Amino acid sequence: MNARLLIMLLFLLLQPCGETFARGFRSPAQIGQPQMLAQGQSRPAQIRPVSPERVRQAVDSIAQAWNGEGLPALLDNSFASRDRLLDTMLTVVPRDARLRVTAVQSVATLDQIIETLPGQPPKRISTVSVLVETQIEFNDPVTGFQRLRGLNEFLLRFTETD
Repeated sequence: MNARLLIMLLFLLLQPCGETFARGFRSPAQIGQPQMLAQGQSRPAQIRPVSPERVRQAVDSIAQAWNGEGLPALLDNSFASRDRLLDTMLTVVPRDARLRVTAVQSVATLDQIIETLPGQPPKRISTVSVLVETQIEFNDPVTGFQRLRGLNEFLLRFTETD
């Protein structure tokens, strides 16, 4: 009887601890705030999607730049991990590695801004999310030919003249 009582008490005492510890892993989610637009910028009444063909061409250009030397020119300076990515490309990625795009799954135009500056035609600046299946291929001296598949989200910025 004492062993049963002891086990029941331990069970009751330890049960709230699990909930308390689980709460420590939760972090509050930040609520999104609308961005202020610069002078001469406005949002269109309706978003006009960027054509999937144009997005596919941009994704192919990124893959070609990754395989060559042109990637730094394609990355925006506001890209958060720009320098880290470029350093990793130089130090970690094998020299003979090639990026191959196997599929473009989905394309979504997330945001658009119309920019009208004096003396220039209006520009439509679109932020597009693209899910891309990629494959990195390289020869490893120990294990031989390697193929690393991945599903990546690319955030692309397109500027079109209206």
